[in-house]
Amino acid sequence: MPNLAYYEKKVLSDKVLPVQLAVNEADGCREIFPVHWHEHLEMHYILSGGGTFHIDQQLYHVQAGDLIIANRSEMHAGYSTATPYKAWLLVFDPADVAGGLLEDNARFQSHIRGDETVRGLIGRMMEEHSRGAEGYDHLCRALVTELLVYLSRNYRTETLSLRSVTKRRRDLERLAPVLRYIEQNYAEPIAVGQLAGMLCLSTDRMGHLFHEGVGLSPLQYINEIRLRKAMSLLTTGEYTVTEVALAVGFADYNHFGRLFRRRYGCTPNQVRRGKVEEPQ
Repeated sequence: MPNLAYYEKKVLSDKVLPVQLAVNEADGCREIFPVHWHEHLEMHYILSGGGTFHIDQQLYHVQAGDLIIANRSEMHAGYSTATPYKAWLLVFDPADVAGGLLEDNARFQSHIRGDETVRGLIGRMMEEHSRGAEGYDHLCRALVTELLVYLSRNYRTETLSLRSVTKRRRDLERLAPVLRYIEQNYAEPIAVGQLAGMLCLSTDRMGHLFHEGVGLSPLQYINEIRLRKAMSLLTTGEYTVTEVALAVGFADYNHFGRLFRRRYGCTPNQVRRGKVEEPQ
């Protein structure tokens, strides 16, 4: 596997239950996990509170009872905006759990709200995993398989060709130096033409390649990195909102505030003061 920016390698070695199962909790408005991608399915079932999830070019505002799915090779990040935030996490390769059930490149709907069947399966899974009684791992695997079958029948959107998936990964590999440059220089002015020059591409071709690989335009991605860094600084409570805006590369305070609220569902001041919106 090439050294791709934001690629996260998952190693799930349990042969009986090759699934990462865990509870994610967060107090306040903060990052739950940073932007990354991998070759496994990642699911978050929201138990309480609320948050925002960024999956490729889409932003989803979630609440209790919602299921978020990040498909294979999709860039994704998550943030809590209403507390107490709590979610059940599943990460796995469908081929390891139920080989032959799905094509490798099957895609599911990213945001599912209020599905009682999903709620029931997740609830049984959590109970079995928590109790750890004899055979719990076999039963959890069966429940994950049942969840996959249900999602495939009701929320499957498409199956990408191997050629499409391979191209997506090659695009991300080619963009790796540009992504690293943005990560290291986000506080400075960055022109799209400058990034295009790093790859010896025209500005238009660079924009097209970037959107195909990352799911965002270069400017949207630069702002994404700046907002993520701003969130980290604000949670310390050590800096004013104006100081944070300038530190991450926003010269216009009002523009920063608008983007931040749109991105996270809360204001910079709410994060700095440790106050977040109540769950809707």
